[in-house]
Amino acid sequence: MKILVVDDSSTMRRIIKNTLNHLGYKDLLEGEDGVQAWDLLCQTPDIGVLITDWNMPNMNGLELVKKVRAEQKYVDMPIIMVTTEGGKTEVITALKAGVNNYIVKPFTPQVLKEKLEAVIKKIKDEAGIQATGVIAFSYDQKSSGKVTIVTSKDNAPKIEGSFSRSTSESGTTFQITINGKEYDCKFKLPERPDTSKSITTRDLGPIPYWLVEDVTEDYKSDVTDLFGINATSLKIERIYIGSFTPLR
Repeated sequence: MKILVVDDSSTMRRIIKNTLNHLGYKDLLEGEDGVQAWDLLCQTPDIGVLITDWNMPNMNGLELVKKVRAEQKYVDMPIIMVTTEGGKTEVITALKAGVNNYIVKPFTPQVLKEKLEAVIKKIKDEAGIQATGVIAFSYDQKSSGKVTIVTSKDNAPKIEGSFSRSTSESGTTFQITINGKEYDCKFKLPERPDTSKSITTRDLGPIPYWLVEDVTEDYKSDVTDLFGINATSLKIERIYIGSFTPLR
């Protein structure tokens, strides 16, 4: 598995790479800022994990994470932030941007080992709640509307919510609200093929694993208490964004 290490400090890159080598990870790449890291990601499609600093010139780590998560092919890539920014606000900001785990400098090799193994295990374990379908968008909605989540369990609680949509040069962001909790998903909308139809739907791509996990986690108590269903076996098959009736 290829791991990309990004830090503007050559010393810190060396420390992280040496630690990873001792842990058995030999296929390592490095970049000194977000711009270089992005170029490496584009040139090396089989990078499996991104470990990045926050404070870097040209493109910082947070900007890099947001850029990576905006690309559909990178939505499942494990990302670890290694930084001196250890405040609660910074941690929350990084997690919302799409970071899977967070390490505050200075750290020990054992901490890096535990965080890396936790991220990799988490990705593997998510097969139990991974989506089997996609997010689908209805073009009859302009900027806001209804969200319906279809699961693999007919007797599971009905999951509904709402969304608002904003568009910029970097893509379209859907802010999905489920049970009072907000999730931001960025996609590039496909062309609408037939404007004569009152409702036209198009798939946006696979459901981000973190969205599946968060929604499942939020509904774990309801699923368990009301229906006796283990949340880890609950598969989200499709997320419908728009006002139309989902098909099973």
